[in-house]
Amino acid sequence: MPPKKGSSTEKKTADKKGGDKKGKGKSTGEDAEDKDKSAKGLKAVTAVNVRHILCEKHSKATEALTKIQEGQAFNKVAQEYSEDKAKGDLGWMVRGSMVGAFQDVAFALTPSTVDKPIISSLVKTNFGYHIIMVSLIKTRRLGSHVYAGRRAALRPTQIKRRTQAYNNTTTG
Repeated sequence: MPPKKGSSTEKKTADKKGGDKKGKGKSTGEDAEDKDKSAKGLKAVTAVNVRHILCEKHSKATEALTKIQEGQAFNKVAQEYSEDKAKGDLGWMVRGSMVGAFQDVAFALTPSTVDKPIISSLVKTNFGYHIIMVSLIKTRRLGSHVYAGRRAALRPTQIKRRTQAYNNTTTG
C-alpha cells in the first residue's frame, strides 16, 4: 500500500531532494526550470577545420609562405615544410582547444581550398611559426548530438518491444 500524503517518508525524500535550507541549493522544481531556461539560451558552437604549417625557424616558415604565395598547393608545401606529426591537417577545432594567437587567426580566416588557399601571415606561438588555413567552418547548437545519440540508442529497444508484441499476437 502506498504511503499517505504528508507521511514522514515523503517528507524525508523531499528534504533530500531539496537540500537543506541554509541557502546551498534550490528545490528540484526550480532547478528544472533553470535548466530549461539555460538550454534555450545556449549559443551555437563554431568549429573550424584547420590546416597549418609549423616551422621552428622563422626562415623556414618564410620560405614555405613564399612557395604558397607563388601558387603551390598548401598540402604539398605542408608535407615538405611542416615539422609536426599532422603534416598540415589538424582537423576540427573549437574555441579553447588552440593557443591564443593561433585561435584568433583561425577563427578570423575565410574558408578556402588547398589549391587556392587563403592563408594567414606567419603566426608566432610557443610551438614555433604557423601558416594557417581554414578549409571549412561549421556551426552546431550545443546538445544536438546528444539528442541524436539518444534516438539511435532507443531504436533497438523499440524494435525489440515491437517484435515481442508481434510474437505475442501471432502465437495467442
